[in-house]
Amino acid sequence: MGTPPLAYLTSWRLATAARLLLESDAPVSEVAERVGYGSEFAFGNAFKREYGVAPGRFRRQALAPGGDAA
Repeated sequence: MGTPPLAYLTSWRLATAARLLLESDAPVSEVAERVGYGSEFAFGNAFKREYGVAPGRFRRQALAPGGDAA
C-alpha cells in the first residue's frame, strides 16, 4: 500500500464524508459525526487539508449548475 494506516484511515473517512456531502442533505455537523470526527471544527480542518475547500463550500460548488466536486 505504501500509506501509513492512520493516513489511509483519514483519507477514507474524508472520501466517505465527501460522498455524503454530495448524496445527502445532512448538515455538515452530522456528516462529521457520521465519519467519526468529534467536532465540526476538526472535521472542517481535515477536510480542507484534503480537498482544499471547506465542506460546505465543497457541497455548494459541486451542486451548483456546472459545478465540479474537487
